[in-house]
Amino acid sequence: MLEIHSITTGPFQENCHILQDPDTKEIVVIDPGDDAPELVDFLKRIGGRVTAIWNTHAHIDHIGANAAVKRATGAPISIHEAEKDWLGSAMLCGAALFGIPFEPSKADVLWKDGDAVTALGREWRVHHAPGHSPGMCTISCDAERLIIVGDLIMMNSIGRTDLPGGDDRAMAKSLKEFFAYAKPDWQILSGHGGRSLVRQEVQLNHNARYMIEEFGA
Repeated sequence: MLEIHSITTGPFQENCHILQDPDTKEIVVIDPGDDAPELVDFLKRIGGRVTAIWNTHAHIDHIGANAAVKRATGAPISIHEAEKDWLGSAMLCGAALFGIPFEPSKADVLWKDGDAVTALGREWRVHHAPGHSPGMCTISCDAERLIIVGDLIMMNSIGRTDLPGGDDRAMAKSLKEFFAYAKPDWQILSGHGGRSLVRQEVQLNHNARYMIEEFGA
């Protein structure tokens, strides 16, 4: 079973998830949003080799430490192809909107919906889930009963759709699809807030249910 470290970063209280295989010590860093010195120091302390940086999407609170973590580890950055240009643009990622200092980064791997990814000795599946942003993705691992969801869904909540690139109807479709492919016992790692289970969100997430009912096709 993977070791999961979740570090809350920056003024938006974004979760950077760090996954490590306990045997090989391989590491994947997911959404390094801010507080780069602390993240790099933590990676040094746990030891091992960072083989990938995954961005669920390219809002500033999820990519702000991309460049620093890549510089420290040499790991490639992966993101959905729809947001590859956001990594280098303070305007597109929202850094300019919120007045946040921004160091550009660049994608090394561009995902498409349904891509299979091998990392940490396991198979992962990329699911395109636009709505919060055009390139929002979830990344699931059936063997670990785990899904990383970025800002698609959170404990009893969902990602906002009122930022540039947000889309209520796309969000409703993505949420409906999420509840179809995500298995009830999968653990959810969200971009903000605590961890949850898919079955919990099916039962208790009224915001997701409202979005699907109001804007779903």
